[in-house]
Amino acid sequence: MKTYAFELSGEHETLPRSEALALVEINSTGFRELGFLDQCLIVEAEDLDVQLLGTRLAMTHRIIEVLAVCDANLKALAQSMSLIYLPSKRYLVRARRIKDARPAADAVEHEVGRILFRSAR
Repeated sequence: MKTYAFELSGEHETLPRSEALALVEINSTGFRELGFLDQCLIVEAEDLDVQLLGTRLAMTHRIIEVLAVCDANLKALAQSMSLIYLPSKRYLVRARRIKDARPAADAVEHEVGRILFRSAR
């Protein structure tokens, strides 16, 4: 099973999550919800075609494959990044902040970029 994060619209309190869960259930051979944070649904699913799903979800901005989940601080982020294997190549790091979440998106981008640069050496 792979883990996915759904960046949900903030248009409605419950509809985006319900829509995503319903379509994941229909389009996968098995799934379970791992968590729901403000505008972010995390699910583990088997045989999920995210390209097809992306064309059907009206209240989801993005579907992202999750490599790790950690607490929302830079130390936990660095620790989680050290456990992930990524091929040695160039990456563009972008983070999105939802509402007043911490740490700030630019701090997350800087930290991930620093770790990737250091591991590429």
